[in-house]
Amino acid sequence: MTKKASDYELSLHAEIRMQQRGIPPLAVELIVRHGRHRWTRGGARSFYFTKDKLSRARDHLPDPAYRSVEKALKSGYVIVSSEGTVITTGWQTSRLRK
Repeated sequence: MTKKASDYELSLHAEIRMQQRGIPPLAVELIVRHGRHRWTRGGARSFYFTKDKLSRARDHLPDPAYRSVEKALKSGYVIVSSEGTVITTGWQTSRLRK
């Protein structure tokens, strides 16, 4: 079962993880729409924000909106399936390898 949110669908698992981990829907939308991504082994994509993307978000979002998602943009990630469904969200606990 999935829930439509903007231009992507959230799996039930993703909805639960967003709530458990305190990641706001606006942050998920921004990370997917404007973040960078890497391909995972299973063919899904892992989206995240870089410093330059974070700076752009700060410049384009109203201050209260930016503050509400700042932590998630700095260290959150979103996994999207090859079909375009958000599978899960989480917090980066270590640096991404290049």
